Amino acid sequence: MNIPFINREVEVNTLLEVSSRGYYPILYVYGPEGCGKTRLFRELANKLRREGDYLVIYVDALETSNFERAILAPKEIVLEVAKVVGEIAGIGGYIAKTITEWLLKGLRKIKVKSKHIVVMVDDVVQAIGIERVNVYTKKLLDLLEELYTLNIESATIIVSTSEGRSRREILRHRWATMKLLWNLDSKATLRLLETLKAPEEERREYLKLTGGNPRAIIELYYKGWNIEEWKQTYKEPVKTLLRTLDREGYKRELIEVVEDPDRLLEASELLREKLIEYNMVIELPVKELRLAGQPERNLELGVGEEYAWQIPVYRYLIREQLA
Repeated sequence: MNIPFINREVEVNTLLEVSSRGYYPILYVYGPEGCGKTRLFRELANKLRREGDYLVIYVDALETSNFERAILAPKEIVLEVAKVVGEIAGIGGYIAKTITEWLLKGLRKIKVKSKHIVVMVDDVVQAIGIERVNVYTKKLLDLLEELYTLNIESATIIVSTSEGRSRREILRHRWATMKLLWNLDSKATLRLLETLKAPEEERREYLKLTGGNPRAIIELYYKGWNIEEWKQTYKEPVKTLLRTLDREGYKRELIEVVEDPDRLLEASELLREKLIEYNMVIELPVKELRLAGQPERNLELGVGEEYAWQIPVYRYLIREQLA
């Protein structure tokens, strides 16, 4: 199935502009799991590769076995990567971790003068672990600065993460900036559902439950648009979360957060941290740090000013469990 790339023109153009002038320090793109970060990176890479003055290196840190999917780069750089990696499990993560060992060596073997160098590392935090993210970010910043010794026009390193807990770690230092990529807006979601031939009478319900999350919509497609069957895949993390909490002690707070995620501002720290740790709720940055100005406050979709439910279905399942 070929999933169309819908309504990401603003995000792509923003990153194209960033890539054309270079960016300092490291740019992290973060957002809900399944919101389309990987697809955005690949679309950006494809656009830039068609331009003669750009040199693009893309690494999928979660690719476990396919070398060709783990890295997209000029052949000279790929050869350097192959020397470092060899035969190893978790190949994408290893390529991401060792980027400072092979990138400069590869670039020195090709003509890069006056080129725009764009490096993208996708979903790296899951691959390296949150406890290593600060050290890794500093190494990337050192690498970014070294790239300019090659007499290039500009350099940009963009990294993606879905881990809500990583945001605070990364922002502890001035080694990186973080910008939010959100789910599709309502209009784009309905267009995607129409393209995938979702039952017309149920499309508003799909929007309400997925919040425009592309991966969730694709999951529904493969479940034959069966909502109850699809919900089963989300019930287990909800049950696991609730097992870690005293239901009665946190029931009132949870119900309030289900209705308005901004109630987390007044909620207990443990509840807030658990919802972020389980990637159910995400902290929202100021609007200037959102790639497309999304999302706007919408309590039906679980979006507040400061916090938002990554996928609204979590709200409904928690409400059911607490009833």
